[in-house]
Order: sequence, then C-alpha cells, then structure tokens
Amino acid sequence: MRHDHLLVRSAIALLTGLCLTGAQAGSRVWSFGVGTHLAQGESASETQRLLLRLGPAEPGLRDEAYWSDIERVPGELRESRNFEKLRQVMCDSPRAGASVLVLGYGNPAYDDGGRPTSDAAIAAYTRYARFVVSRCPNVGFVEVWNEWNLTTGAGMKRAGPGTPEAYFRLHVAVARALREDGYRGRILAGAVGGDRPDWRFTRRLLELGIGAYADGYSIHLYNFALRSKGGIGEFRTRVTALDQLLSASRDASQLPIYVTEYGWPTGGSDIELAPAAAARELLDTSLMLMSMPRVAGAWIYELLDRGDRAAGVESNFGLFRRDGSGKPTHCVARWLGTLASQRAEVRALGAPAGSGYLIRTGDRTTTIVLDPTAAEDGARRRALDAITTCDN
Repeated sequence: MRHDHLLVRSAIALLTGLCLTGAQAGSRVWSFGVGTHLAQGESASETQRLLLRLGPAEPGLRDEAYWSDIERVPGELRESRNFEKLRQVMCDSPRAGASVLVLGYGNPAYDDGGRPTSDAAIAAYTRYARFVVSRCPNVGFVEVWNEWNLTTGAGMKRAGPGTPEAYFRLHVAVARALREDGYRGRILAGAVGGDRPDWRFTRRLLELGIGAYADGYSIHLYNFALRSKGGIGEFRTRVTALDQLLSASRDASQLPIYVTEYGWPTGGSDIELAPAAAARELLDTSLMLMSMPRVAGAWIYELLDRGDRAAGVESNFGLFRRDGSGKPTHCVARWLGTLASQRAEVRALGAPAGSGYLIRTGDRTTTIVLDPTAAEDGARRRALDAITTCDN
C-alpha cells in the first residue's frame, strides 16, 4: 500500500501502518458540485468553460428553474431561455447525476408572489415542479424551495420567514407528485439556511414526519460572519447535532445529509476572507464533511463572482473572479472533485477530531494535517500550496 504524508508532523509519524476498518475505500458515492446561476442569466458557454477548468472529474451543478420564469401566464407552462441553458449545461450532460435542481421561488399569479401556501398555489407549484422535472429527468437531486426558513428570494422579505408546517405541506405534495411521475432521483427536503443554534425549524419538520417524504435533508453552512466564533469547530458541532436529531427521528434515522451551499466571500465587507484563507477554509470544511458518514455530498457556493470586490459580500463567493481569473479556492475544488470521482474514503484523525485526515483512494493512503495550532513550517506551507495552487 502506498502512503504519502502531505502535511506531516512528528506526532503522527506512526500512522503509516494504520489499518482502515468499515466500508472499503472506493465503495462510497460522495456527490460533489458547485452552484451556478444560469437561471439568473449567466452565459452557458462561459459557465461550461469555467467548469472545464475544475478538471476532468465533472462536478455537478446546483441551479434553479424559477417558477415565475416557467409560468409567465397563469396556467401556461413553457421552457424559458434560461431553462434551455440549464438543460444544455446540466440536465442533458454527464453532470446531471451529481446535480441539484432547485424549485422556487414565488409566482406573482399566486399568493401575491410569496410562498405558495393556499390550496390553489400549492397545486400550481406542484404542476410547475412536474413540468420542470419531466424535462430534466436525469438530474440526480431535486430540492423543494430554497431557504424557506429565511427570507431568501424575491418578495420573501415582505412576508417574513416561512413556517415548517407550510413547508411540510408543500414538500409532501411535490414529493408525491414526482414519485407518481416516475422520477428516480433523490428528493431533498429542507434547504435550510442557518437554523442556529438548535435546529428549531428542522426539529419541527422531523416531528411532522418529513423523513417519510424525502431521500435526503439539505442544509446550507455559513459562519464567516461569526468571526472568531465560527470556523470548522462550529460547523462540526452543528452538523453533529443534526446527525443526532436525524438518528433519533422515527422517519429520518437513515436520511443522509447534503450540504447544498457552503462558501466564503473574498470581498465586499470587513467580514471578507483573503483568497488564501478562503481556500484553507474550503479544504478543511470539505474534508470534515467527507469524513462524516451521514454527509453524502456538498456543493460549493459558487462558481463565479457576480460582481467586483466593491459589489458586496453576496457577489464575491465565486471560485473564479468576474474576469475569469481563478482564486485559490478553484484549485481546492479541482482537488476535491478528483477525490469525489475516485470515491475516496476520508477519516478524521487526531484530537480534536479534524486536526488531520486519512484519505484512501484505491491502494494509496495519504495523511493530511490541518491542525490550526500547528506551527506554519516550510513543509506544511509547501503541502498546502500543492493543493491551493494550480494553473489559473
């Protein structure tokens, strides 16, 4: 067995003979991808060009098909120009199986353009969902709405956060309809943002029985605004708490977790991260997620900046800048995509958990140390550079 130490400290020098137990390396499918914005008018050709720069592993996409774009006239469902681009880049491509299709947001013809909560609006939203998924049947994941528990999306701030009861009703209607139509992919519930500190929205969904109508529970992980209280430790605590909640649930004890958004801004405010720091956070968080048995996939937010550094935090999450130049995070994404395509098995090592990782791909085992308390010696810097630096 080949064994490489990428980031070696003397304290773990004896790991060479460590034997893996449990699932064999190469047996786990871990979905990996990146958020795109074709639904918001991004160029299909530019999106494809940037995706190619993430390497041959063909990461999945996460993109939307807006209800208001598909049903511009009440009762008439038509493919929009943006949806045609989505079909080209995602639905009809080899990336489809690892991709997430997001269904949302409101439509001005129903419930004043807010969340669909009336019988008529839920029925109309379900018709739209069936229409869209029937034209993207190979997509691996369908996500019902996006951040219902927050005020994300046009017109949502006016109404305030949605309730778990209303979301449950909508999700069940859509899930039943898609299964009746023969959709074979995974239907994800949740798409919750935040839900800190105790998963209150999620707890209520589990009490209602959401697990019986879902193939996975999706969450969004951000904590850069917490500054020193954020970081990898907060993520680990939060996801572990969700894992425990699911395990204790009657209907969701076997439900996998999918992180359909996570990322760090490199411009826009005083809470931005330097590009190198964002790359380090992406690497550390991704390996942590890959080492957690219940987490079955993650999609980075997002592929391309939507503006320059002065445009604000929301415009600066991209792996690539607006001019097409790559940030160090795009190199990390390439490396992670290769791990996912090789069905690598990742195990957390050390104390605290996550200070190091054992990565096994085929007959090769690699140890990588990301201990934040370790001295930044030359070997460690060079090893990090090997992951965070690539052809721009």
